Amino acid sequence: MRDVIRGAITGSEPITTAEAKLQARIDTTADDALLAVLIPAVRSAAEQFTRRALVAGSITYAVRGNDKPVCRDALALPYVPVTTLTSLAYISASTGATIALSASDFVLRNYEGFAFVAPVVGAMWPTDSEEVRVTYTCGYAQADVPVDIKLALLLSVAEWYDQREDVEQRTIGKASRALLTPWRVRWFE
Repeated sequence: MRDVIRGAITGSEPITTAEAKLQARIDTTADDALLAVLIPAVRSAAEQFTRRALVAGSITYAVRGNDKPVCRDALALPYVPVTTLTSLAYISASTGATIALSASDFVLRNYEGFAFVAPVVGAMWPTDSEEVRVTYTCGYAQADVPVDIKLALLLSVAEWYDQREDVEQRTIGKASRALLTPWRVRWFE
């Protein structure tokens, strides 16, 4: 069993209200409140599709049972790009206590399309663990979000705005999918 808990978002949305209004051809301020809801909703849908954090924030990844450490003792992290490994802990199967692990015993490997945490040479994951929790910060700075991802977000906001009364239309459209697909982190599916 795996849980991904998105913590506090510390960065800015990848697209602004002004950019969304320009894309959707909105000339009034009457729908600014609606756009303020649509922008993070579209961003969240794009994050789920790509497995990329498009705005900076924290993630806690909890892995239980047979799902823990994978890939030769490395634990793959569900969202990239990872900026900092904040903490590691485990829940002891015998006592139920939460025990912090030393960050110096683990190494973060962060690549463009994936990231993982692994024990350093001579260290290992706890054998008495019921659950392992990794907390880390990840996400792009607003200026660093790739242009095609921003365009996909703008297209989706305009589409969701135009079809705002169609409850069924809450997915990323075909054009946005085409722009987002090359950025998808596929190894974690």
